[in-house]
Amino acid sequence: MTKPTLVESNEIFIIDYNKLVNIKHEIEPNNEVKKIAKDLREAFQYKKAVFLVNHTISKEDENKVYSLIRKFSALPNPIKEKYKSIINTGYHGYTSQQSERINKDGLIEFKESYNIIGYNRYLPDEEISEFSKTINTITEKLLNISNILLQLFAISLDSCK
Repeated sequence: MTKPTLVESNEIFIIDYNKLVNIKHEIEPNNEVKKIAKDLREAFQYKKAVFLVNHTISKEDENKVYSLIRKFSALPNPIKEKYKSIINTGYHGYTSQQSERINKDGLIEFKESYNIIGYNRYLPDEEISEFSKTINTITEKLLNISNILLQLFAISLDSCK
């Protein structure tokens, strides 16, 4: 007898975005959506893995973002510093290596990052053409996915009443 796969044993929960793309907040969800919402809640409740498939983020989208990251990372530090994140302004912008502390004992973070918060913020379009356009397109897709997932959570919580 073969051992069941993680999917068969319900250790991994798979959500097919195609089944959810038309969820509307004001419309009563159908039974399939209610079941997905219930299963999603249980997956998170019992620490199972959750995978989202058919989510509209293509490999090409992924490659475009990684390309932007590589291009930005390759810029000279003085140029990157023009886009530096300003404390207490929503964390939008560039954070250089060793500029963040991990804990109160002074352990230093060695990563550099570029946090993008919102649309049409100060982005390095001057140095990297299409930066804003690419980021905004992918951000729109991610927001759509996030909204669907939030609606699923709302449906699952509503079913707990």
